[in-house]
Amino acid sequence: QLSGAILETEAWRKVREFIDKPEKFLERVNKEERRHIDVEKLNRRREELFQDIVDLDKQYERACVLFEDGMKYQGKGELREREQEIKRKKSEKQSDLNDICNLLLNEEQKKERLATAKTLVKKYRRVLEESAEDFATQTEIIRAFVRRVVIYPDTVRLELLLRPQGGDSTDSGGGGDAGGSSGDSPRGGAL
Repeated sequence: QLSGAILETEAWRKVREFIDKPEKFLERVNKEERRHIDVEKLNRRREELFQDIVDLDKQYERACVLFEDGMKYQGKGELREREQEIKRKKSEKQSDLNDICNLLLNEEQKKERLATAKTLVKKYRRVLEESAEDFATQTEIIRAFVRRVVIYPDTVRLELLLRPQGGDSTDSGGGGDAGGSSGDSPRGGAL
């Protein structure tokens, strides 16, 4: 069993750790992402998929040339059938490519993540300086940062939700965890 007081204390300790040292948290998140994602393998696969898409475009161009020269695809609907087959394959490759690109966080996105975290941290440091570190203040800050609390038999996991300046509710925290499990998504952060 886990008491509410212990959970509140642990949640506050972890959020306060994030507020005090956001760079350390984000470095841990990035390290966790690299540990769970074979970036080199994904980059190789991304290049293969890109080349496959280019090759499929060339196949379609070749089919059109063969049709125009009267050498192939002269039967009713043959060229259309080949075109649909190529489009289906290309769509599958493009979907796989999009999935891989979504997993790979580029340097610009990492900088954006850090900037968002620093902005939020600065705001809530000011809140802490201007008011006592009482229950109401702690609750406000925890609600601003914590997306979900997951309780395991041996650990408590806090998943952060870092909202960009515009108040967009998409995750921009990093996937990482101090408790040893990975995040739900590459963009969900955990303490």
